[in-house]
Amino acid sequence: MSLRLFEYVLSGALFPLFLGSLTLAFGLLLWNLRKREPAGQTLLLVARGVGLPVVVLSVVLCSLSAVHTLIYVRLNGSLPPFLDHSVPGYAPGTVEHLPEVTFNLEDGREIKAQLNPYAAPNTVHSFLELAESGFFDGFVFRRLETKLIEVGDPKLPLMRDLLPGPGYNVHGEFAGNGYPNWMKFDRGDIGLAMQFGFTAAPGAFFIMTLDSPSYTETMPAFGRIVEGMGTVDDIRSGEIVTIAGIAVSLDPVAISSVTVETFGEDYPAPIKLPDTALRIQVAMIGDWIAEAEAVVDNREVHGLKRNQ
Repeated sequence: MSLRLFEYVLSGALFPLFLGSLTLAFGLLLWNLRKREPAGQTLLLVARGVGLPVVVLSVVLCSLSAVHTLIYVRLNGSLPPFLDHSVPGYAPGTVEHLPEVTFNLEDGREIKAQLNPYAAPNTVHSFLELAESGFFDGFVFRRLETKLIEVGDPKLPLMRDLLPGPGYNVHGEFAGNGYPNWMKFDRGDIGLAMQFGFTAAPGAFFIMTLDSPSYTETMPAFGRIVEGMGTVDDIRSGEIVTIAGIAVSLDPVAISSVTVETFGEDYPAPIKLPDTALRIQVAMIGDWIAEAEAVVDNREVHGLKRNQ
C-alpha cells in the first residue's frame, strides 16, 4: 500500500491530498495539546514528539500532491480521479480494424506492428499520439538483450537514455498492476518499460525476440509485430558491449520515421501522469556512465562480444 500511495502522490491523484488534509488536522490537534492547562509532561511529549512530526509530514504530503495535481491538470485539462488512473477497456467488437504503425528504418527496411487497444487502451492512445507527432523519429535500437531489443534516444548521453520520456508517464496496464491485460509477451510482442512503482515510460518501447510470460507481472504489452521480425532478429544480432549488465549496441539501427494507420478510427488523447525522476534505472550514474564513455573512446580495452 505504501508504494501505491507514493505513486499517487507523485502522479497527482486527489486521494493523498484528502488523506494529507485529514492527517494535518490530526497533527494540529495533537500539537495543540501543549496549550492545555495544566499541560502535563505526557501531553507535552505527545504534542512535540508526535504532533509536530505528523504536521510536518502531512504538509509535505499535501504539498507534493497539490503540485502534481496542478501538473496533471496542465497535461490533461481536468482534475485527476480520486484514486484510480486506469482507462476502461474497449468493449468487444468496438474497433473494426486494429491500428498499425510502421517503423521506417534509416537503412530502408521496415517493421510493421499492430497495436491492441483491447489489451492496453491508454498505452495505445499514448503510442499513437507520440508516433504521429514524430517523437520516435531518430530513435535507435540501442539495447540488444537476449529476449528483446529496446529503443533509446541518441540525443541523450549513453546510459541515460534507457527511459526516454515525452514529459509524462502513463498508468501501467499490466496484470501485475491489477489490469486485465491478457497479452503474454510472446516473441514479436511490443511492450513498455516501467518507470517507478506502477507507471510506464511511454517513450521506452521494446520488441520481444523470445517468449517471456513473466514480464506480464511487471510491464504492459500493447501490440505485436506483423511484418519484419526478420529485421528485428537482424538488429538483435548486432555487435554489443555489456555495461553495468545492459547490452548496448555499438552500431545502433535508427528509426527515420513512423507511419500511423488508424483505418478511420478516432482514438482519444491519452491520460497523462506527471513525470518523475524516480525511475527503475535511477542508479545508473557515476561509474556506469564513465564506463560507457570509456567503451566508446577505447573499445579494445573493454572488448566486444556478439549476441548469442
